[in-house]
Amino acid sequence: MKKILFILLCLSAISFTSCSKDDDDNSAQQEQVNPATEFVGKYIVSTEAHLQIPIVGNIDLPWQDMDATIALKGNNGDVTVSMAGQTTTGYVNDSGLHIDPIIVNQQIMSMQLDVTVTFPVIHKPVNGTTSWTATLSASSSYGSVTGTADMTAVKQ
Repeated sequence: MKKILFILLCLSAISFTSCSKDDDDNSAQQEQVNPATEFVGKYIVSTEAHLQIPIVGNIDLPWQDMDATIALKGNNGDVTVSMAGQTTTGYVNDSGLHIDPIIVNQQIMSMQLDVTVTFPVIHKPVNGTTSWTATLSASSSYGSVTGTADMTAVKQ
């Protein structure tokens, strides 16, 4: 009789420990957050350019502050970036914001240049601010113009 009671107790314990629907993995059903939302907004971008111009030499140019806007383009991290009167596209992933190059028409001294601005990966803003150094290139009557631009963006 004791063996039968013991077996019944064991069977009842097993029946109470069966799986339930709550044990299913719900991680696939969790809503994914678009990484680009941390970058979306309006910014004031301060820029200082450091250029090397053949014959002229090295010059530093404090460019004026410019407005920039980053907007979502879908739900997969794609964005549109408007800056310096130009609009380009980009995307955001775990490493940061990737912006396609833009061409800015800039008068430097007596030269009118179409300056190609190439951006590095830009890290997400901390307290609404992020900084990076972009690469600049252009052609002039003196030859190739190269340089960098130190940029700081402050979210408005």
